[in-house]
Amino acid sequence: MTISVKTKGIAATLLLSVLVLFFFFGKSILSLNQTFFNPDGDGIQAYYTALYHVNHDTSYWRMNGMNYPNGEQVFFTGCQPVVTNSIKAISHIVDIKPYTIGILNGIMLLSVVLCALFLYLIFHKLDIPLWIAIPAAILMAFASPQINRLNGHYSLTYQFAIPAFIYLMMCFHQVKNVRISLWITLFVLFITAVQFYFFGFILLIAVLWWLFYLLFKQDDNRSFLKKMGFAAAHFTLQIIIPFLLIQLLVKAIDPVTDRTSSPWGFFAYMSLPETILYPFGLWYETPQLRQWVNPSLDFEWEGVAYVGIIGLFAAFSGIVFFFRSLILIKQKRFLRPFSDSMMNVLFYASVIGFFVAIALPFSIFDNYLYNHIGYFKQLRGIGRFAWVTYYGLGIIGIYIMNRWMKKNSLFAIIPIVLLSINATEAYRMSGLVSEAINNQPDFWTQKKEHPNYRWIYNIQTEEYQAIIPLPYFHIGSENIWIQPEGNIYQYAFMSSVYSGLPLTSVLLNRNSLSDTYDHLRIIQEPSGEAVEFISRMNQKPYLILLDKEAPLNLYETEMIQSPKAIKKFENETLEVFEIPVAYFEERHQNLQKKMNELKEEDYFILDGTLYQTSQFQFVYYNPENKEDVLKNRYIKCFDGIIPIQEDSLEMTFSARILNFYTDLIPRTIFQLNAGEDGKEMESYYSFNKNLINTRKPSGLVEFSFMYHKNKRIQIHAVNYEVTDKRPLKYNSVFLKPAKDTVWFRTKEHIWVNNRLFETLN
Repeated sequence: MTISVKTKGIAATLLLSVLVLFFFFGKSILSLNQTFFNPDGDGIQAYYTALYHVNHDTSYWRMNGMNYPNGEQVFFTGCQPVVTNSIKAISHIVDIKPYTIGILNGIMLLSVVLCALFLYLIFHKLDIPLWIAIPAAILMAFASPQINRLNGHYSLTYQFAIPAFIYLMMCFHQVKNVRISLWITLFVLFITAVQFYFFGFILLIAVLWWLFYLLFKQDDNRSFLKKMGFAAAHFTLQIIIPFLLIQLLVKAIDPVTDRTSSPWGFFAYMSLPETILYPFGLWYETPQLRQWVNPSLDFEWEGVAYVGIIGLFAAFSGIVFFFRSLILIKQKRFLRPFSDSMMNVLFYASVIGFFVAIALPFSIFDNYLYNHIGYFKQLRGIGRFAWVTYYGLGIIGIYIMNRWMKKNSLFAIIPIVLLSINATEAYRMSGLVSEAINNQPDFWTQKKEHPNYRWIYNIQTEEYQAIIPLPYFHIGSENIWIQPEGNIYQYAFMSSVYSGLPLTSVLLNRNSLSDTYDHLRIIQEPSGEAVEFISRMNQKPYLILLDKEAPLNLYETEMIQSPKAIKKFENETLEVFEIPVAYFEERHQNLQKKMNELKEEDYFILDGTLYQTSQFQFVYYNPENKEDVLKNRYIKCFDGIIPIQEDSLEMTFSARILNFYTDLIPRTIFQLNAGEDGKEMESYYSFNKNLINTRKPSGLVEFSFMYHKNKRIQIHAVNYEVTDKRPLKYNSVFLKPAKDTVWFRTKEHIWVNNRLFETLN
């Protein structure tokens, strides 16, 4: 029996890819179920959501491990629902849940091999000889910038996504029938369910493919109108139907109506031309090259996607061929740098991917285009579009080299040299990643026998509602950003997995704004508005999980020092407390009672206002619900001199933002400029520790700063995220000495330091 060249290539690619995979990741492969590729941050979060969903969730479509009691729908949690729901389903027959980590890790590593396989299949269709196709496919897979996602963004590690779609479109190019379109439909449906970013990459390639088909493809069997109908039908089947099915599923399982419309990071998680085209850290980045290019070093790691030496070769060659195509109108090559249609599609996809990754044209025309891309604002990590550029240029580079070799065999030296350099790129990229991900943390290998989690044996978990981790964390609303110090991620996530108790805190994506404000009230100053979620389910107490080595805010400290907090466990690193629902229900009452106990005889008084020091050193004005449009401009909140007697004094600024619950408003930054020239500038953010409390729909923002006598200061509100005519509504602008208490009483209320309390009889 004769074995075909294609079969030989597939077998060799798979075998060699697996060997290379073991060379780099062998230690991790031999302990797949004990390895955490990243035991912190986004890495441990992804493992946690998967483990909790598989082991504790009763629903296939909700992950209830965080944001208690509401939980979150699976597509916003990073739990890889395609994989974890499969594990849940299979476990009804054979229990494979104990191997969840190993399955996830195995799939992520296997995706590198599948990436090489699909790249080889692409090269086979391009008639690339085996001696080039096999090493090129393997090296491109192991040098891919996408392999970096093994450090944390696990749903983005499916490296075969872009090459597989390119291969399927090449198959469709050869035989345009419904059967292949259905395969494309199923693939797009699957990979979009894995990660929506892949749909963005696929959409870019698909739109260009069909445009080239309509504009340049000769089809003797169809008139132009029939071509339009044919394109519309198959594009709908391949792209639109999978998109709609995923959207219908998401809407069907998602009761939340107040997610952000503009996730943070669109203009932060972007690339620079240097991060795509410059060889940072590689052996051929010589001092002379760095001095000549002078690349910017101010870039976000999310945007690093170096195309490699073969990509650079393809880019320069492609540009030359493109300009040549502009003058070949008579040869019907206008705007078509290559004779192969798919190479033209990949060339333009690479160019567009490059410009999208560097935020062009979205960052020009006053962000006009950004305001009109609708749902695609959700793809905030636009630097990832450079992955399309990486694969597109890599394929084109191999195609060009092969074409040149067919004309003159002496050109064979080019792939030999470039693939040799590409091998060093793959060695460095995969080598760095393999060193970073080979972790077998004792908190996972020891399970509940670990000293930090033995306390779970000594409690009845069914007697508690949930765990409150301290210091608290809440990241995911895209409006509020509470990021802790210390190891609380590890302690909270593993305690939740081992006990089955959910967390009140959040490390998710695009979760409900109203849920966010409700949850944050437990670690903020009481505002008089009830913490709704605390007693919604029942009156069972909560467990507080405290990282002893991390700093707490004032209200977190009050929580664990409360007489109602009962210590259940303590070791060198953490403490566990039980706290009743009543504690949270009584907080505002206690504060209100304390404010009502203020005595006038302990204060100085002027025009009915009482203050602590003998000098009248505060400024208050109420601009009567002032409303200013935020659109990329500074709103002046204060401009003047504060009347202090000391040479310098710590002052506090506060203001109430009346429309704080409006999406994007919490991203407002207060900038303080001191001196006549205003060059001494400090920034204070509304969305973190400076948010003192919320009471729908408003939020009190407060921060302290050092003020020097007779120095003019200006305080502006600025919001770089609001690009429409959204207003900032605010009142009660107040500046006072930080240690001073300023208050006055009316018949119905007591006003204290810009807070309002009811007068008690």
